[in-house]
Amino acid sequence: MTLHDSELLHRIPIPEHLKERPSLYYSSSRKWKNFLDSAEVKNKNWMELTEILLRRAETDEIRSGKKWVWIIDMAEQSILYKVFIEHLPRMTQYLMERWENTLIEVYVLRPSTATLGLLKIVETVLPKDRLGNLHKISGGGLEINARLEKLGWSLEERRAVVGLL
Repeated sequence: MTLHDSELLHRIPIPEHLKERPSLYYSSSRKWKNFLDSAEVKNKNWMELTEILLRRAETDEIRSGKKWVWIIDMAEQSILYKVFIEHLPRMTQYLMERWENTLIEVYVLRPSTATLGLLKIVETVLPKDRLGNLHKISGGGLEINARLEKLGWSLEERRAVVGLL
């Protein structure tokens, strides 16, 4: 499956018999690097940056209130830029408030040590009842597949995610 260059969130297609489950959305750190490097976001404050993010990433389905899961692949560590680090806690808090009834889980795949450090910052602004919804999964496709299976993901869902790695 290929991702369009402008996609910050890519909806993963799932079989019809799983439609009652939350939608799966995938992000790659390479796409976020392109977003953060673009002229569109240079020298923006956290609120301007967040609003641009919402225009580019939020889908009609998410705006309509459908429950969803965000899978963030951190294999390419180029996402760790000054602008993102400066604004991450405020952006996270704002987005969690905006999506508090729809974003039910976040999976961070293949995080580096630096990414794990950033996630510690994010965890300081997450409500305590949401911390269990942030999953960090290291390793390659086999390890990620096994961990998702233990977390109750179907074979079709696991294949769709691992196929994007």
